[in-house]
Amino acid sequence: MRLYELGEDIALLREMLEDESGDPEAITDRLNALNTERSAKLMNIGLLTLELDGECEAIDAEIKRLQALKTRKRNHAERLKGYLLGSMQGGGDTRIHGPLIDIRRLKGRERVVVDDEGKILGGPYVRRRTIAEPDKELIKKALKAGHDVFGAHLEIGPETVSIR
Repeated sequence: MRLYELGEDIALLREMLEDESGDPEAITDRLNALNTERSAKLMNIGLLTLELDGECEAIDAEIKRLQALKTRKRNHAERLKGYLLGSMQGGGDTRIHGPLIDIRRLKGRERVVVDDEGKILGGPYVRRRTIAEPDKELIKKALKAGHDVFGAHLEIGPETVSIR
């Protein structure tokens, strides 16, 4: 029997007990059996939840391990590119043709180097970013103190479950 079906049957049996329609002893026995079955299902759901949480932690650890591996591989590739460039520069090569790949030395791109940020920050060569967002902690304090904050209100969040 499914959990929601158990809940429906339990509610029906409780109604029957209140209405005194049927054998009270049989209804009580059935009600106890359904409550036991329901409790077992709820416990199993709790255990499954803990197992899934554990799997999520294992997945997070695996993601962290794979990110570290990716970083090592990327750094290794960059070191090899530097070694390749140095070897090509040392040998005077600008292009190497092969059956599978073609390697070329490229000229460096023009880029800006800021020598002293302090001298630039006050001038016209500054990009300004403004981020405006509600300060929920400040709004909460104001609302709790009885102030009206237009566009905001306090509410109780949804119930949650703690499984330990």
